[in-house]
Amino acid sequence: MVKFITKFYPLFVAILLLVMFSLSVFSVLQESQTMDEGVHLTAGYSYLKSGDFRMNAEHPPLIKIISALPLLFTGSDLPFENDSWATDDEWAFANESLYHNDKLMISADLALFAGRLPIIILSVLFGLFLAWWASKLVPKKFSKAASLIVLILYVFSPNIIAHSRYITTDLAITICYALAVFFIGKFLTNPSGKNLIWFAIIFAISQTVKFSAIFILPIFITLYLIKYLKDRKLAKSKLGLKNFFLVLIILLALSSTAIFFAYGFEFKKPIDDPWLKDIYEQRENIDYQNLSSSSLVTKGVTSLSINHPGFIDQLVQTPLPFVSYFKGFYLLANHNYWGHTSYLLGSIDKDGHWYYFLIAFILKTSTSFIILLGISLFAYANKFVSHFAYLKQESRGGRWKNISSLLSNIPFKYYLLTIPAVIYLLISISSSLNLGLRHILPIYPFLFLLVTIWIVTSWQKLKSVSRGIIAGLLIWYMATALLAFPNYLSYFNTFAGGPQHGSQYLVDSNLDWGQDLQKLKYYLTENNINHIQLEYFGQAEPSYYGINFSPIESIDELHNKKTPPSGIYAISISSLVNTSDKDYSWLRSYTPKDTIGHSIYIYEF
Repeated sequence: MVKFITKFYPLFVAILLLVMFSLSVFSVLQESQTMDEGVHLTAGYSYLKSGDFRMNAEHPPLIKIISALPLLFTGSDLPFENDSWATDDEWAFANESLYHNDKLMISADLALFAGRLPIIILSVLFGLFLAWWASKLVPKKFSKAASLIVLILYVFSPNIIAHSRYITTDLAITICYALAVFFIGKFLTNPSGKNLIWFAIIFAISQTVKFSAIFILPIFITLYLIKYLKDRKLAKSKLGLKNFFLVLIILLALSSTAIFFAYGFEFKKPIDDPWLKDIYEQRENIDYQNLSSSSLVTKGVTSLSINHPGFIDQLVQTPLPFVSYFKGFYLLANHNYWGHTSYLLGSIDKDGHWYYFLIAFILKTSTSFIILLGISLFAYANKFVSHFAYLKQESRGGRWKNISSLLSNIPFKYYLLTIPAVIYLLISISSSLNLGLRHILPIYPFLFLLVTIWIVTSWQKLKSVSRGIIAGLLIWYMATALLAFPNYLSYFNTFAGGPQHGSQYLVDSNLDWGQDLQKLKYYLTENNINHIQLEYFGQAEPSYYGINFSPIESIDELHNKKTPPSGIYAISISSLVNTSDKDYSWLRSYTPKDTIGHSIYIYEF
């Protein structure tokens, strides 16, 4: 078996990566734009065409720029003359740029695919890296098997496939976290200048991808401390306090440089930014008496305005670096403070739930992988407990001494794979932004690696029955992804009852993110339906697909009608369950005639 794997190893790797590329491309070609994609794509293209970073400041620019690069070859331009640009209305600007723009030289769907393609390519390249990393975490004789198993876990993950196809930052930050942790491990194992520079470069690039990349820092500090305690000899020579602060200075310097570069070496007067200008001009209307309920950042900025108005007047007229970066950081901090309307287990909330991501993980991760993860963690824990019992029996030291001895004997690679995942999950749990499983996507590569290491290092010790179970779980895992095609975003596992029951638990980017409008058009064409009542949750434009529709009436609009007007009704599940805006709950008492991509219900009256 080993010889067979070794002989055909490059072919297996190529096939797996080709499968991922094919599943991603052929599934996303069937989808309309998801909620954020149009904004990200047009914002990125506006950076390239104008050098102005006003649009979508809540996310750093790098991935948006990379996604927009293919549009440069189309000769397309954006409607900078529109009011939406002048007023910094990113949603209206995206809609006008894609669906009402004579200067767009290709169709909106082709423009979106062009922007999605770089993300898909990045996901394939990351798979190659993950396979290589896995090979370095196990004995050499298991290296090729480890590469293939981790690649199977990565390639056939419905959640990875789902978010490796969209113009968002989720896949990119997943890559950045994995690369950063890899180079943290390289540096802490061998604290050379070369390894430090590599880590610092990845850390710096990460800051231009997503603001949450700053959380790589507490991961680094925690792993630094663990390595310091585990290897005192190395710590005294190369990991002392002086070197630690030197590392932090290098990280800060390179990050500042990367951010300055990503924002086009921006020197900008704050008054030239429409959003900042509006805040400045409205400062007289601020209700200073009610600031106690505001975020810490807002309190600080407002306090500065109150106590030093002359300084603020001069500041807004002064060309400054990092204006767009700090604007985006403020917007994100404010967004997190005030929360975002989210749906969980039938209830709507704005403050978030600490258990949101745990439930999302349990319900949206392949059942077979959850079983494999559970077996692996149980095996690791059993080994941990057995070793502790041995130390307790052999040693005369106290309990804490035995625990300390045990922790120091755990190979550093296990800290490297568990600590980042745990810290990232804890930070996500503390956030009030419960916007989907995609926000904990960075933990998955570490879980894939942990499971892979256990499988390949335990395989020869396992009985044939156990091997058969593991092989069966992996086959089930691959089959799950293939059967989920092309509806990866709306995937829910068997614990949830499948995607048809997903709306009982979660919506938004877990199920319905506006991705199925194109499929709705196919359905209408196949069934010769010329007009529908529609309530669509998304940013794609129904008229672009030639959908002739009237809005569905809410409960308030229906008044005392005993039955709704006759016709075909199509409603996005997110709109159906979220009653915070308009209430369409009257439809819940009826059974849908059909379902489009698991995200749009069809009714007939």
